[in-house]
Amino acid sequence: MKRHTGTLLVSALVVAVTAIGAVPASASQDVERPFKATLNGTSSFECDFSNLPNPAVPCDFEVETVLIGTHLGHSTMTSTGITTIYLDQPCTTPDDTVGVQFHSVTDVVVVAANGDELYAVDDVDGCGDGIGVSEPFGTYTITGGTGRFAGASGAGDVSTTTSGGTPDPGPFASSWTGTITY
Repeated sequence: MKRHTGTLLVSALVVAVTAIGAVPASASQDVERPFKATLNGTSSFECDFSNLPNPAVPCDFEVETVLIGTHLGHSTMTSTGITTIYLDQPCTTPDDTVGVQFHSVTDVVVVAANGDELYAVDDVDGCGDGIGVSEPFGTYTITGGTGRFAGASGAGDVSTTTSGGTPDPGPFASSWTGTITY
């Protein structure tokens, strides 16, 4: 009788260990999902014109926004980085004024409604006249996060309608459209 009890106990342990190790594929694998977000906020620039006549003017760039996005809910977003204004590259803004081209690369931190963080990099180009409307466009790349976004990835398009001018501070509306994997 002892022999059968021991065999039964070992069999029960094997079944239990096998069941614990059996995790559904969806729980152990990241899933790519469509991602959309709308952003509304303000931007500020601090430019260094001390190197003139060098036509490439670097500006410290900061953005504070409210972001509403799929998988994020009502969130806040902070972006910091460098915008370079190219004084020797004229362009025409959407309101038909002559402006200069600019390029921004910013590090993005989004704090989701539950406190999880999502990290990304924006890479955006545009044309601004300092007073009119510019509509920068570019890409975002998700680089990780915390909580459910730890190890997150993804990418997509950034489109912006800026009601202030670049490089002047001002309010703006923007959107991200692409994917997120987590």
